[in-house]
Amino acid sequence: MRGKNPSRTAAHNAFLRAVESRKPPNQRICNDLYAEQFLSPQFKALYHDAAQSEDLIRHWENIVPGVCGAVLARLRFIDEVLLKCLDSGLAQLVILGAGYDTRALRFERLFKKRVKVFELDHPATQAEKIRCLQNMPASFSNAVSHVPICFDMERLDEKLFANGYRKDLFTLFIWEGVTYYIPQASIDETLFFISGNSEAGSAVVFDYFPCSVAEGTCLKPEAKALKENLRSFDEDIVFGIDPDRIDEFLHTRGFCQVHNIAGDVFWRTCLHGSQQKRSVSDIFMFVHAIVKPKP
Repeated sequence: MRGKNPSRTAAHNAFLRAVESRKPPNQRICNDLYAEQFLSPQFKALYHDAAQSEDLIRHWENIVPGVCGAVLARLRFIDEVLLKCLDSGLAQLVILGAGYDTRALRFERLFKKRVKVFELDHPATQAEKIRCLQNMPASFSNAVSHVPICFDMERLDEKLFANGYRKDLFTLFIWEGVTYYIPQASIDETLFFISGNSEAGSAVVFDYFPCSVAEGTCLKPEAKALKENLRSFDEDIVFGIDPDRIDEFLHTRGFCQVHNIAGDVFWRTCLHGSQQKRSVSDIFMFVHAIVKPKP
């Protein structure tokens, strides 16, 4: 996201989560009761008209087939990683490019006031999020640090350590819907920071596209359509990595126990019943990896 305006993709994702959460429990993929709070007046009007909101999502699906299902599957995949880390004694959560992420609220009871949360994002998007939070009746019982950062101009290490980040604690880094917008040099810098500045056993979870999507050579219709439509948001897909290289890619950057899965495969293996009939693009890849023990 460039410029001085809040991220439009973050706004679209919040709308998608809000509409999905309104479905019956046996039909929805996620339950985000807070997503509605981050809707613009235009999206909020659509949200309160069930027929119009579903029409808009079908319109998005017609333009980029499988994208809405993939975004929801990604959310579910990352939530499941977070739950496993909480069971193992998570102490810090770092959300890179947080957008309108609501995990500090949705998992508040499970955090039990022992998890420090750092949300890093572009100043314009983060300012809008904080404005929305201030209008909400709910409050955080866990410590949340909102850290504004221009990722292309400011250093992640300086920002995190200045806000109380500790490298000796079990930490999960969430990098949702971000990697494809930044060059490999920035990807490498972030991954080396995580592996070099977090306790062994800490983890990172993120999504990515194959190289062909970034290069514009992927033959799948949703790949071309997604790349073209993101440009209208002043965003572009610039980074990709082939799935058969992700294990080596992460090992050489300080990680082990790499779990890599395509969005459609995760959908089929982890979700059941009528949910499996929904379209999920396989260009979305999800990966979870563990920080290696230090030598």
